[in-house]
Amino acid sequence: MENVFHVLWGFLFFPSALLDKPFVRFHPPQLNLTEGETAKFTCSISNPDFGKHLNWYKQGHDRQPIKLDGSNRKYSFSKGDKCMMEIRQVEKNDSGTYYCWVNPFHPEGTILESNRGNLTVTEKAVATQPPDEITPVKEQDDGDRKDAKSSFSDLRGNF
Repeated sequence: MENVFHVLWGFLFFPSALLDKPFVRFHPPQLNLTEGETAKFTCSISNPDFGKHLNWYKQGHDRQPIKLDGSNRKYSFSKGDKCMMEIRQVEKNDSGTYYCWVNPFHPEGTILESNRGNLTVTEKAVATQPPDEITPVKEQDDGDRKDAKSSFSDLRGNF
């Protein structure tokens, strides 16, 4: 009976808390970059109190999550209204699927997993420079040339 009282009490004073299921959204869903650029992703959390325990992941080749380490200089994480992650100097092997998990850190809470975002990194095009100056090649006449008709008759012999 006491549990029913707590549920009713919560519904009276915090109706949105009981009706709204917390969520996490990952953005952008697709990001296409060239090697050397910086990838920027955000995780928006419906309840900012949940963002205290947010982790970023990349989906491994075996489909298992790989937790991204903030001590690695390649990754930068920030928290606030929107939690952000940057991947600096992206390389082709950074291509993959990324997402975040939030641990709400309360007794009834379960880990909230965001939608997924895909990063595609393409090779940087090698720049080619046009030649400075194009000089035409002039054919030299060495004086020993014969026209095609006389050369052909030389090969057949004179008839």
